[in-house]
Amino acid sequence: EALNELRANAPDVRPGTLPYYVSKGIGATAQMAPALATSILTRNPNVGLAMIGTQVFGGQYASARSEGKPVHEAQAEAFVYALSEVLTEKIPLGILTAQGGKRLTKLLKAGGAEGLQEPINAAIQMAYDIGMDETVTLAEALKDPKVRQELFDSAIIGAFVGTNLAAVAGVVQGDTTPAAQLGRALDELVETGEFNLMNVESPTGSR
Repeated sequence: EALNELRANAPDVRPGTLPYYVSKGIGATAQMAPALATSILTRNPNVGLAMIGTQVFGGQYASARSEGKPVHEAQAEAFVYALSEVLTEKIPLGILTAQGGKRLTKLLKAGGAEGLQEPINAAIQMAYDIGMDETVTLAEALKDPKVRQELFDSAIIGAFVGTNLAAVAGVVQGDTTPAAQLGRALDELVETGEFNLMNVESPTGSR
């Protein structure tokens, strides 16, 4: 519900522009931050991956059902999307949760890893969608300038998200006390405008 509201209130910007990349990047960072913070606090990236997988599965299942797809098709689609997200996110999340190292190096590595992960993940999901459509092949789809632009955009947004998350990780890892780590992470998100509870309605519509 909250994520749907954030998407609905997102600024109307033209794809391929800097405001578009920033808007999408901030939204994606806010979605990833809880899983990253949990992985660092538990010292287990698999916990964060499980959160990501659950989130993607639920979101994609709801989307598929809203499009009128039957339950078994919606479940299959959600499973593929979640599995793709988890498998491709494993390396970037490992970089983000690694202890020590220079902050600039982590920023560059995380940005590069997420910049590669996003288009790969998008291509896998695209291949699945095309596989369900007998009217077009993957090779034909990749010739479409719009499809290539979407993959390029996902790489730019991924790099933006990776560097943002590396900055958040640095804050969380700056204190060994779990409570302090979580507090710093939330403070960082609020200060950068990436997470604002005051502007997110609860599922009941109250604030």
